[in-house]
Amino acid sequence: MSTRQRPMQHARRVALLMEASRNYERGLLSGIARYAAFRGAWEFYRRIPHISGGDRLSADHLRHWNPDGIIVRECPELSELLSLGLPAVVFPSTSPVESASNVVVDDHAVGHMAAEYLIARGFRHFAYCGMDGLFFWSRNRRDGFVAALAGSGFSAATYTPPAPGKHIDWNRDLPALRSWLEALPTPVGIMVCNDDFSLVLTEACKAAHRRIPEDIALIGVGDDEAICDLARVPLTSIRLNTERGGYDAAQLLDDLMDRRRSNRHTVQIPPLHVVERRSTDTLDVADDLVAQAMRFIRDHARDPIHVDDVVRAVPLSRRALYTRFSSATGQSIYEYIRLTRLDLFARLLLETDLRVGEIALSMGFPDEKNVARAFRRFRGMTPLAYRRRLGPGAPPVHSTRR
Repeated sequence: MSTRQRPMQHARRVALLMEASRNYERGLLSGIARYAAFRGAWEFYRRIPHISGGDRLSADHLRHWNPDGIIVRECPELSELLSLGLPAVVFPSTSPVESASNVVVDDHAVGHMAAEYLIARGFRHFAYCGMDGLFFWSRNRRDGFVAALAGSGFSAATYTPPAPGKHIDWNRDLPALRSWLEALPTPVGIMVCNDDFSLVLTEACKAAHRRIPEDIALIGVGDDEAICDLARVPLTSIRLNTERGGYDAAQLLDDLMDRRRSNRHTVQIPPLHVVERRSTDTLDVADDLVAQAMRFIRDHARDPIHVDDVVRAVPLSRRALYTRFSSATGQSIYEYIRLTRLDLFARLLLETDLRVGEIALSMGFPDEKNVARAFRRFRGMTPLAYRRRLGPGAPPVHSTRR
């Protein structure tokens, strides 16, 4: 994608109807602003539904401003706003909007990432806690989680509030949630549909006398630091590439306004990676010496460690450690080292601006080409392709102009 701005032309008037109080919205807005800077001629109308002046937002408000297009999060006034017939991109909550283009999270990939993470922590019992009766994205995350577990021979218990409605009353639902937690086998790894519900679950765990992470490990979605870092037990969460989603949404609207696309397109926001905190700081491995070996590998993932280093760190013979490690994890020591180091390599690709060769050198990989081949087997693409596809500053999915 070229970064050259287009020739001067009249400013596009874009109604941007979103709050900015949460990490999710701020990431989207950052991506929208980045595209607008590239586009070079956008003027924003920033009235926020429900908040501005205390009165409801109506189609008359927008008609008076005369925008060329709309970017909006789902709100009670959505149908009225869309009735104007303007090019529109919607960030839906309850369900995708059939009459407009939608930007949604790749929720199946999110569920898959959570399952892979908990399996790698050694868990054999799993559960999903969501709001499936209210939100399509919760159902899709559950489906992705359950499918990924099934692919590895596992299943998951599921929870959804017992009295679904337009709103969730956490005080009302807490007794049922506590009872559900008390019935789960422990230790158990639980994927929670988002960070807000993870916070509720910490209170339910306390009421059920379940320890986090020793009895119950929690992984949420969104990586909202104001929630995750300030929880009673800091919460592990999956970070979403919201800046990329905002950029793609703005580009999609630009195409709609230029009539390069018909309406009713869908753009997906990919997950980035797991941000680990205290709520999953455990390994569900009954064999303490195998758990010690796994911790050694994770603690030294930046170092070019070998199987011999792990054997020296654990008071077992090589043969005994080989046998017990494989029995407890389903992997060889070598394979666990390889996957742990490649997972860190992938995170550094997304979290730093270091070149691929610099990351390889910093982790002690002797040959950039060899690690690139190993990474391709691990992630299905080269390191550069992975960074271009998922990095926060990456070109958007819909970058091809028609």
